[in-house]
Amino acid sequence: MPQFSYRARNPQGDLVEGVLDCPDRAVAIRQIELQHCVPIRIEMLGAEPKVVRSGGALPEAPTQNLKIPHGQLLIFTEQLAHLLQAGMTLDEALSILEKRLKQPRVQQMTHTLHQALIDGRSFSQALSLLPRIFPPLYVNLVAAGEASGAMPQILLRLVKHLAQAKELRDRVQQAFGANWRRASIAYADSPANSSRDHGLLVGRRPRSDWRNYWFPRLCPR
Repeated sequence: MPQFSYRARNPQGDLVEGVLDCPDRAVAIRQIELQHCVPIRIEMLGAEPKVVRSGGALPEAPTQNLKIPHGQLLIFTEQLAHLLQAGMTLDEALSILEKRLKQPRVQQMTHTLHQALIDGRSFSQALSLLPRIFPPLYVNLVAAGEASGAMPQILLRLVKHLAQAKELRDRVQQAFGANWRRASIAYADSPANSSRDHGLLVGRRPRSDWRNYWFPRLCPR
């Protein structure tokens, strides 16, 4: 029967290593998860070991201030959850996402997380290295997933939360934009401003008293 060496995180966050006798890799991952551990790397003994390539890697750069759009974080979390559900380890999933996600800042984020995992940090510890991307709620839920061995389910909960937050943000922005347009139209159509603002609306600036149109509070009459 094939043997698989593995690295994983136990519920206490400690790094554990061992060897399992399993018919295939999927069974080995399942056995690790049944121990409430998060598999990081699994390799079949006797197979050629995977080499982490340093060539072509993204250059090291400060990550404390790294930030990505909310939508990109949603995509990253969703794809990571699906890869883990498909039976991949965190190491493999992050390696795939580092190549799949082409946006430069997202690639830098994924590379940072992957390297932190290789260096021996837990996934929640790796996330805390990027405070402007992963808020405390995100990090704490992932830590709970590590402790319970239910990382894919926790990530899917985060996907739902991020999607709801994005929908709310989009609604607020649309409502603000609509109200701003209505206010602008009402101001332009008001009798008090229609005559004196006509030059601005058609692209001409009145020759006199122009400051009253551009800076009404900073330059009073």
